[in-house]
Amino acid sequence: MVQTWSKMRRLLRYRYLPPDYEQILFQQYQDCRQGNRTVQAYVEEFHRLSSRNNLLKTNAQQVARFIGGLRINIQDRVSMHTIYSLTEAINLATKAEEQLDRTRSTGIPRSPIESMQTTAHKGRFPLNPPPPCPTLQKDQVAVGRK
Repeated sequence: MVQTWSKMRRLLRYRYLPPDYEQILFQQYQDCRQGNRTVQAYVEEFHRLSSRNNLLKTNAQQVARFIGGLRINIQDRVSMHTIYSLTEAINLATKAEEQLDRTRSTGIPRSPIESMQTTAHKGRFPLNPPPPCPTLQKDQVAVGRK
């Protein structure tokens, strides 16, 4: 007969869960990535997996794990900031996603190649080149020396 809740839980786990259940949960947590999902959907999955694992992670570890699972273009924008909490990381990721969506919808974004081409020569050449110097004939040079 089961008299305590902890014993009941232990028996249920033994009966219905695989022996490596905790390892499976932890692997799911480690493999959690944003992929094609929105930041909000990724956050929900991240929180679900975090709560199902009995993790003794510090806030900094959770922030690093969360950022590591974001899409690269969002991860790059979020990583530009010093982040101290998971809430802060989530807010920045949401804003970065909104910003990227806005630039995609306006049709203004340039490809990385176009950006490199336009910035590679920036500052090297004047916008208005000076007029060409007239070429001097031998007769003109000789006249100038007299």
